[in-house]
Amino acid sequence: MHIVLLILKILGIALLVILGVILLLLLLILFVPVRYQAEGEIKEDMRFGIKGRVHYLLHIVSLQFFYLEDGFSYTAKIFGIPLKPKRKKKKREDGKADLASVEKDEVFEADVSASEELSDTKPADTAETTEQEDGKTGGAKEKEAAGDITARSGKNKKSKIKRLLSKVREAIEKIKSFFQKLYAAITNFRKNFIKYKELITGEIGKRVINKGLRELLYLFSHVKFRKIRTDMRFSLGDPARTGQALGALCLFPVMYRYRISVFPDFEAEKSYVEGEFQVSGYMRAVHFLRTFLHLILDKECRGFVKSFTEQSSDSGTAEDLF
Repeated sequence: MHIVLLILKILGIALLVILGVILLLLLLILFVPVRYQAEGEIKEDMRFGIKGRVHYLLHIVSLQFFYLEDGFSYTAKIFGIPLKPKRKKKKREDGKADLASVEKDEVFEADVSASEELSDTKPADTAETTEQEDGKTGGAKEKEAAGDITARSGKNKKSKIKRLLSKVREAIEKIKSFFQKLYAAITNFRKNFIKYKELITGEIGKRVINKGLRELLYLFSHVKFRKIRTDMRFSLGDPARTGQALGALCLFPVMYRYRISVFPDFEAEKSYVEGEFQVSGYMRAVHFLRTFLHLILDKECRGFVKSFTEQSSDSGTAEDLF
């Protein structure tokens, strides 16, 4: 009996440890923030470059991205080990193609060497006889060859004309079917437009849209930039317009909440924008989970989405056109 209780005690401790680890992982995923930061530079000729970083759990998972003149690039790392895309399939395909080309070249060279050997081993007598026969029948063969060439050219022209006509007919049929499907989609949309309007402008639709907007604002408040720092210079080519633009920018509260420095250039004769900027912030998965649960557990939201998807499936989609 004591041994059984000891085994049950060990199993209970193991289960508690496993549950504790699972709970710890869930808390880490939900509450540990994903931090991001980016910085960039805008030059006078409207060229710009951006580089940023996203990291999680003390840089255990990190992502760096760059957008420069050469294009977009990124590097992902886990525990400092870069993750590189595997390209084994392409290498294998290239290797197969190379082997196939080598085999074809070898076969071709073998055929050429065999034909050269056969041509070299022909006796001199046969060569002389063939030359005499060719001299006698040369004129007749040239006439026959000319007639064959004209006949073949006529047949080739006819076949080309037939192929061209068939391609034109196929293109016309495709265009007709496309416009028929487009007309059907437009008529279906007109029929269901009133239903869409009733769904959106109805009482349930208005409440659902308001709930969605509130949830979006909630997410934006937790995902927005926490720090912004800019040093910008700009000009619109005209002192009056430059002053008006500066006055319009000063109306936004974001100009006073963060370290945003904007310097107008009243002496420049052309429009330009140049400077540097830095932004940073963080987000937590628990906020996205909260928004998802609020929307998915609401009966009005589920009913609205269901009725909207039913109407869209009845009216058809743009994929039916192609």
